[in-house]
Amino acid sequence: MTGDFARKYSTLGGRASWLGPCLSNEGPVSKGGTAQPFRGGSLYWSQVTGSHTISGAIRDHYAGLAWENSSLGFPTTDEFDVRGGRGQHFEGGSIYWSPATGAHDVTGAIREKWAASGWENSSLGYPLTSQTSLPRAGGRVQHFQGGSVYWTPATGAHAVGGAIQGAWAGAGYEWGKLGYPTSDEFDVPGGKRSTFQGGSITWDAATGATTTTVLPRMAVIGDSITYGACGGTAQVVPATVPAVGTACFGWPGSTSDEMQAFIQNQTFRSAWPGMSTPLPTVDLRRAIADSDILVVGLGTNDSLRDRAPFPTRSWPAGDVAPAPSGHVPVGNGYFDQKIDYFMDLAAGKPVYWYNVGFNGTDPSTNGFFRARNDRLDAATRRWPNLHVMDWSAIVKAHPEFIQDEVHPDEAGRSARWALLTTSVGQR
Repeated sequence: MTGDFARKYSTLGGRASWLGPCLSNEGPVSKGGTAQPFRGGSLYWSQVTGSHTISGAIRDHYAGLAWENSSLGFPTTDEFDVRGGRGQHFEGGSIYWSPATGAHDVTGAIREKWAASGWENSSLGYPLTSQTSLPRAGGRVQHFQGGSVYWTPATGAHAVGGAIQGAWAGAGYEWGKLGYPTSDEFDVPGGKRSTFQGGSITWDAATGATTTTVLPRMAVIGDSITYGACGGTAQVVPATVPAVGTACFGWPGSTSDEMQAFIQNQTFRSAWPGMSTPLPTVDLRRAIADSDILVVGLGTNDSLRDRAPFPTRSWPAGDVAPAPSGHVPVGNGYFDQKIDYFMDLAAGKPVYWYNVGFNGTDPSTNGFFRARNDRLDAATRRWPNLHVMDWSAIVKAHPEFIQDEVHPDEAGRSARWALLTTSVGQR
């Protein structure tokens, strides 16, 4: 025994210490380290971590994970006493043990959440399990004496316990309409609450009862403005948005006509120059059928195309000719047919449709936008489930939200989501 091991062993009391006599010489292990077994445990060393002892149930658990070859790596501390148990930190996490729970490793964002909560002194107590992968949304979970910590890339790590966890379990855990937790429990008047991707659960301290609120499931479709707000791909609405969606889909450059064509036939590709193509894996008809609310952000490109002449042979099938400067001339009722198509597709569900906003000076383009918005407003008289969201008023009040003539910046995208959630809440 030489070097750091000899000094460490001597400091502990040598053969008379709890380590006892060595069982073999020190020897190399993976990742450039060294280890030596003793009757009462082991010594581990690496250049980065130095020498540390490991023993008992924590050592057994470490061995079961493949020693230093696991994600834990080398120990960075010796074992230490904690309330009613023992703990030890490693490069990649920690192992905690108590007589009631046994030894379990805690790593990553879940460990950070547990640490921030107060480790074993928090309401979570000691870990009951190691982490488990979940099939939905790349999630992970770890169970503790007083609850569980769930993590996904979109939501982060959040603790859930007690009656709120019981109610969430009854709703189907992450597979239910609530989805994953998006907060820890927090105080509200008279009780506690946790928020989830799809709603919230509130616990009443006086009665012990819980109340579950499920937010509407949305299918969100639109053009490049929606595409940006959805993160640039077809996906679930971001967890930071206080509503949950079965689909959030934007197609840069799309018009209401082309979106209809794609819904009817997913092999459809626009003939327009420079048009982006939709992602063929998204079944928007199914997403709309599975949703509670349809959100539409179409009409901007219909308006812009009215000002740009294109050869008649490039028009999608169904456009009415002739039109001196138009794609879908607003005055011939064709846009009304598009509105009616999406309203029929909604099958009586609430439809929230963003009107179009323009931050430009061209009077003819302004006229085209106003004409589209007028047709949307008129459609509410024949479709009582159609709710027009006045994005144009926000653009007028906050032109700084717009990067060019139509596309919102980050603050503008947040304002669009706020307009939606406020509108849905007023229904």
